[in-house]
Amino acid sequence: MFDNVLEIIRKAGIFMILAQTILHLCVNESYEKYIKMLVGLITAILLIFPIFELIKEDGFQDFEQYRSEYEAELLGGAPDFETIKENAWNDWMEENTGM
Repeated sequence: MFDNVLEIIRKAGIFMILAQTILHLCVNESYEKYIKMLVGLITAILLIFPIFELIKEDGFQDFEQYRSEYEAELLGGAPDFETIKENAWNDWMEENTGM
């Protein structure tokens, strides 16, 4: 976990250094505010996406666990799908053909 945080900080730092280099090499100063805005957005994305990934992974695991528990509770002691399908077919046949 701690290594991941250091990796994120390292990537963001390298990007900031490269972005500042590009900003200083920019010939026209009228583009400076746009470049700064773009650099700020990209930096925010670099720092926020790993947090979203952690949340998504934990949330997905929680959802899968909840789903499997719900299915086990729902299907516990119930007949399988084929039996349900056959019973429904037999009921339909009795209602429509009078057998």
